[in-house]
Amino acid sequence: MSKVKKIQLVCFNILKIALFCVFMAFWVYQFKTPLSDLSVNTPFMFLFYPVFFLFLFFCRTMGCLIFMPKNTLKTIVYQRMLFLAFPQLLNRIFSKDVFKHLLSYLFLFASELLLRLLSISIFLKIITFSIPFLNFTTPLKVVSGNVMLVIAAYMIMEFPFYLLFYKISLRNHSNRLYEYHFGMKLSVFVLFLSVFYFLLTPLIDDFSPVSKEITRFCALTALGGCVWYLAYQKNTVTDFVLSRIKKITHKGSFCRKNELPANKKSS
Repeated sequence: MSKVKKIQLVCFNILKIALFCVFMAFWVYQFKTPLSDLSVNTPFMFLFYPVFFLFLFFCRTMGCLIFMPKNTLKTIVYQRMLFLAFPQLLNRIFSKDVFKHLLSYLFLFASELLLRLLSISIFLKIITFSIPFLNFTTPLKVVSGNVMLVIAAYMIMEFPFYLLFYKISLRNHSNRLYEYHFGMKLSVFVLFLSVFYFLLTPLIDDFSPVSKEITRFCALTALGGCVWYLAYQKNTVTDFVLSRIKKITHKGSFCRKNELPANKKSS
């Protein structure tokens, strides 16, 4: 790959990251008011689960929309042709097949969003009725109660949608399951960077506003780049360590075979 292509690739990926941040900021703005109103009468330990699973949903869907390769759409647009005239390219982009894929994505996204909001309402109502029976008087009961809350939140606000939109109803669309796994990895990655961002904030309180932003940008870029490199690049340190371990264990088993007596080898 030439240097110009590498620069174009880096710039394009930066634009995709910026677009992802814009989409996430848009959804945060849309749900900031209702969640703020809900937090007035809802304890944080109960409100955390709906916010968490809602964050996973938006992060997963927006990440798949922006970062995942669109091989199907590329096939429709280019149809194995390396060069297309601009009018032909426009005709392919605004073709019926492309609109069908986009409408199906929007329909699935809107359906899952509405059902998720309904599940949040159901979860909070169940918690409201269960509060008199929740007993957090001892440390053991605190742990068991929170474990029950985690299981209930997952079974109400995540597991049904995994089955409905990714596993069962779209069984012939294997890419949907791949999208779910890709989106969950991305959500964990974004969550990890968000936790690091909040942990970094108290350490740079004495900095000037410009220095704060520069420090945050450099720290998040360095950390995110390292995590991405270790997670997705080939021939990484992790692969090297695992290959070394396999080689050592293979050598050990090979040596043990050579140390066997002749009669056992022959048998």
